[in-house]
Amino acid sequence: MIYNLQILRAFAAIMVFFYHSEIYWKDILPSTWFFGLGLAGVDIFFVLSGFIMAATTASRDITASSFLSHRIFRVVPLYWIITLFFTFLFLSGFNPVGVTELTPEYFLKSLFFIPFLRSGAAEPIVTVGWTLNYEIFFYLIFSICLLIPRIQLRHPAVAILILITLLPRFFGFQNFYATYYGNPIILEFGFGIACYHCLAWMEKTCEPNRILPFAAAFLALSLVFLLAPAFTFSGTGASSYFSAFVRPFTWGLASFFIVLSAVSLERAGHIWRRFGFIEIGNASYSIYLIHGLMLHGASKVAKILSSDPLTFALVTTIGALVLSIAAGLIMFRYVEAPLNKSLRGSFTRFLAKPSPSTG
Repeated sequence: MIYNLQILRAFAAIMVFFYHSEIYWKDILPSTWFFGLGLAGVDIFFVLSGFIMAATTASRDITASSFLSHRIFRVVPLYWIITLFFTFLFLSGFNPVGVTELTPEYFLKSLFFIPFLRSGAAEPIVTVGWTLNYEIFFYLIFSICLLIPRIQLRHPAVAILILITLLPRFFGFQNFYATYYGNPIILEFGFGIACYHCLAWMEKTCEPNRILPFAAAFLALSLVFLLAPAFTFSGTGASSYFSAFVRPFTWGLASFFIVLSAVSLERAGHIWRRFGFIEIGNASYSIYLIHGLMLHGASKVAKILSSDPLTFALVTTIGALVLSIAAGLIMFRYVEAPLNKSLRGSFTRFLAKPSPSTG
């Protein structure tokens, strides 16, 4: 485990939380552009994903089926549980955040990571699940690349396949799926792979005590790229920004340098173990999936407690953040981690079981 990456996961999840809390502050603060920066947490997750996939398969021969099954066991069970819970709430007469309509088609497509338009947006029942559609797409591409016999050829092949998905944009195809999967944000998975190779090169050419200046430079560059679009983007203008190439080449590059800096710092012996951020990072997936529901619930309670706009916003934001982290930690410990371990163990035993022909 690279501890600094777990800490980075924690920060990314909290960033996305604050992005979604902007709605409670926009009528109070004169400007909320800094809330919009929280959306870059998604970009960090994407770069992290590319980096981890490259790092975990670079030095060992892993089969495509083993890789894909492990990723499915990691992502799918908890997502299905949350999707079923949202569906139950909706059918019970409640309105979970982001769910204003529900059909069998929406339900099935949400479960199987098939993008579709709902209320004008390409979002599944669990709204933040749009990122998982891209994650699963990347996993499929990566698993295909694992079929290439020579390990050293796999990661550039993944980058090429990601770039190929952009071709429909240049040829002007109007198909929904071509446009959806051709979103430039998927380049960020490639950035993660490139990040791994940069670090591998640094480890071969630099002594650990010489890495620290590079880490500081990477961190400075990440801040430059993170703040670059600040004057042209606010939290309420995400739709136009999301579809533009500017995102991967600002926030995507910022995430690239943040990941590069985090791993470089750990290689130099600097790990930030304070305030339970490693534990929060472990639970970041659970936190990411449920934070919207926590914000929605906290806002209902805050509305009862106070009619003052500032108090309402503070109670909602702080209360939802505490609830998201607490619930995420509980879900990780008692649901996510045990499920993942059990499914992986079952799959391993299934593969080890001798076939009838071998006795």
